[in-house]
Amino acid sequence: MYLAALRTRAGWSQVQAAQILKVSQSAVTLWETGRMVPRKGKIPLIAEAYGTTVEAVLDAIRKDKEEVSA
Repeated sequence: MYLAALRTRAGWSQVQAAQILKVSQSAVTLWETGRMVPRKGKIPLIAEAYGTTVEAVLDAIRKDKEEVSA
């Protein structure tokens, strides 16, 4: 839930993040549970919305995927 931590640290709910990123709430849920990876074009938008770097978002996505695979 590393991506979720970035989102909550930014002060956004999943619904708010989905609205900002122009995706469904279920897409945000899938990203945060490591069951789906955001499209390449969304990653900079996520970083900007969450007030972090692209590298931090990519690292969070990688860690979330690793938890699903474990």
